[in-house]
Amino acid sequence: MMGTEARVVDVLTVLVLTLIAVRLAVLVIQLFTPRAPAPAPPQHRMDPCLGPFDLPALPPAAPSAEGELVRRLTAGTLSPADYRRAMARLAADDAVRHPVQLPPDR
Repeated sequence: MMGTEARVVDVLTVLVLTLIAVRLAVLVIQLFTPRAPAPAPPQHRMDPCLGPFDLPALPPAAPSAEGELVRRLTAGTLSPADYRRAMARLAADDAVRHPVQLPPDR
């Protein structure tokens, strides 16, 4: 009986060592196989809804009056009080150009 048990252990040992050798061979092949370079990013934005149609890149947005005030405030060229006054003027102008229309009461 000892002979068959020893043969089973020998067969299992050879099987495990063979699997380890195959895995190592695959790893070595993966390490030394040259890889293709990453593709360059597209020059145009791709709309995910339209699929393969390329859209031209958007131009940079023009700064808004509010954005310009915030930029000046954070740069220190505009005091907080002047910022509040300028924002109040912008809000008043906006209220004249686009008045809020409330729904009628029931």
